[in-house]
Amino acid sequence: MPGPSTVEIERQIAENKLIDIELPTAPGIDWLAWLQILGSLLLTLAVILIIAALMAHFWQRVRLNIRIKRALKRSKQQSLVSDIQRTASQSYQWFQIAKNHALLTEDDQMRLQIKIDQACFSKVPVSRETLEDILLDFENALIVTQPTVKTILKETFQKGLNLIKQLFSDLKKENS
Repeated sequence: MPGPSTVEIERQIAENKLIDIELPTAPGIDWLAWLQILGSLLLTLAVILIIAALMAHFWQRVRLNIRIKRALKRSKQQSLVSDIQRTASQSYQWFQIAKNHALLTEDDQMRLQIKIDQACFSKVPVSRETLEDILLDFENALIVTQPTVKTILKETFQKGLNLIKQLFSDLKKENS
């Protein structure tokens, strides 16, 4: 019987060779996934904060502008003194909102305060034309002080940086 050929010997060696099998390792922490989740949460939070800042700065101003424009349209149709007085008292309330939210400059605020106080609290009822002038002046004062999106984003960014600096300084104080 002839001896095995070299090809058969190599085939048998290949079959008998032990395969190196690694045991499965315990799953570790997937840091990349956590980093992606954290990044998406921070991005979402930043977008929400930017939208909230824009809404806080613009919403009261837009609301007051809409109310003033409606009052101007209605004032052209009003002929009764009671309707005019009601619009004057509403303008006083709107002025208080603008004053509380610091939507006017000091000069405009003082000038409008005098006009609106005279229109609302004088014994003589205000005329429709005078009320229209007051409302137009109020609307123009709101437009003059309207901030741009760039300034709002800049202020919000500065506030965020100041908050982060404050947190780090508090942490340093606690660790010391």
